[in-house]
Amino acid sequence: MKKIITIILILTTFGTGLMCILSRITKDTKAPVISVPTEMITYEEGSDQSVLLAGVTASDDRDGDITQNVRIYDIAVMEDGKSAQIIYAAYDSSYNLGKRFRTVGYKAKRKEAPITDDMYSIINDNIDDGNQNLSEEEEDTEEEVEPGYEDPVMESDGDPVIKLSRHELTLSVGDYFDTMSVIDDIVDDKDDRDALFNRVNLEGDYDMKKAGEYELEYYVTDLEGNESNRAKLMLIVED
Repeated sequence: MKKIITIILILTTFGTGLMCILSRITKDTKAPVISVPTEMITYEEGSDQSVLLAGVTASDDRDGDITQNVRIYDIAVMEDGKSAQIIYAAYDSSYNLGKRFRTVGYKAKRKEAPITDDMYSIINDNIDDGNQNLSEEEEDTEEEVEPGYEDPVMESDGDPVIKLSRHELTLSVGDYFDTMSVIDDIVDDKDDRDALFNRVNLEGDYDMKKAGEYELEYYVTDLEGNESNRAKLMLIVED
């Protein structure tokens, strides 16, 4: 009887170990690959960033073509002020992050000429003093923003802070909803952005096959377990 119990325990331990090994083997840990065009382009400060995304593609060994997931992670202007380094990023369905660097020409936005004293006097003479300040009635009628829909100050006092690029997104029934595409930025006093992006949580139910309005909440926890603010998104699915 003892031998049978011993054999069962050995088989159970072996099975558990085998399952762990198979789980590690099948887990997707490979980041997607981003490809950028070779021709040189110039980006003007403040202009539409679509010029930087033109011709950029991304592929994943499991998800296939995920070009629609490519985002501009950062634009870093070089010391010469005439070139910039573009950092592209793309997530696959397992939230593996792929990055690609590209150097482009850069043109700073032309500064407007300063207003002289004479110009200021002319402008000032044409201002209606009665419209310079809001009346108390107008101040009282300012719309209050519902918690979660406001844009937080991106400074961490120990807890991470998450900000969305928008608080309302309209898609059609059957469209693909890229949950990470609405995240504008995440900061923390210790953890870097890559680590934080891998710890983003999304709460709320939605169905891309059914029309409706779905309120979703994004938040992130840092490596110490501190939780960020709750950023809300209203997902509208239309027929």
